[in-house]
Amino acid sequence: GSMGQPMFWDAAEIEELEGSNYADRAIALRPQAQAAHDALIASFGGETATGTFEQFLWGLAMVRSRMFWIGPSNFPTIVDKEGAAMVPFIDYANHDPRLPACTSHLRESADGSSFELVALADCPEGVAILTSYGRKPGADLLMGWGFVPAGNPYDAIELELTLDRATMAE
Repeated sequence: GSMGQPMFWDAAEIEELEGSNYADRAIALRPQAQAAHDALIASFGGETATGTFEQFLWGLAMVRSRMFWIGPSNFPTIVDKEGAAMVPFIDYANHDPRLPACTSHLRESADGSSFELVALADCPEGVAILTSYGRKPGADLLMGWGFVPAGNPYDAIELELTLDRATMAE
C-alpha cells in the first residue's frame, strides 16, 4: 500500500504545506533519509547490503509507525529504563485523540514476556478498536504517521514572532 508520510510526497503535495511551520520540516524529511541511506551504503558496501533508497524509505516508515517510547513504570518486566520499542501490528489499532468507548491500552503481559493491546471495555463485533498515539497535534501525526485526524483537541497553531528591542524596552 501507499505511505502517507510527507517523505513519500511529490513536489505538488509538499507545496500544499507552503506557509505552514511544517513545510520546511516536510521538505527536509526526504534529504535526511537520503543522507542516512548514503551513510549505510558507505558503511555496509552498497545497495546490495542496504537495499534501494525506496526500500529504505519503506523500512523507515515501518519503524516510525510502530515505535513507541516505553519505560519501567508501565513495563517493569520488559525494560529497566526508558527507551524505544518496536511493537509489530500496533498500527492495526487506529489513533483517535478523543478516545471513544471502544478504546485500547498497550500493556505488559501477565508473564512479562510481551506487549498486549487490550480493549478497555467490551466492544461489539466489527467495531474498530482504537488507541491513542499520544497527545499530539495533527502536524506531528502527519509527519510521523501520515494522517491528520479531524477534530483533534491537541491541534495547535505555531506563531513565529520577532520582537524589536526598542519595543521591548518600553
